[in-house]
Amino acid sequence: MIWALVGLGLAGCVFVVIYAVALRRKYARTAREANLLRTRADELRAILDRWDSGRGD
Repeated sequence: MIWALVGLGLAGCVFVVIYAVALRRKYARTAREANLLRTRADELRAILDRWDSGRGD
């Protein structure tokens, strides 16, 4: 009986570790995508600023 509880506890620990690693990978990917979008937005803003300053208004 005690070995069954120990086994269940170990299985639970393994599950938690695997789940934590999966979440970390998911949010790391999300952070990279957000950073890429931020970079693209900055590039677009710079292009629009150059275009606007060239109009002479």
